[in-house]
Amino acid sequence: PYDNREHYLGFQFDEAGRPLPAVAGVLTALAGWPAWDVALWFVTDNPWLERQRPVDLVVDHGSRVVRTAQADAAARVSGVTDNGSREAGS
Repeated sequence: PYDNREHYLGFQFDEAGRPLPAVAGVLTALAGWPAWDVALWFVTDNPWLERQRPVDLVVDHGSRVVRTAQADAAARVSGVTDNGSREAGS
């Protein structure tokens, strides 16, 4: 919530205002992540996507974006960063 209201980023919806199926898949894959981390995930260059941002690919390459979210979620659980190294404390 911001300013005591819920806000939704427009990229999550098609032209008719319906949620994109790939967004649901990403949200399922990243379940348990803080909301701001999920939002940041969508707008940050991703090495699994050749340094492209998921937000830029979610419409035309939705299944690829979902697979990337699944890989990132698994990497976070295992403590492996995007460059293959282990995070401190893992």
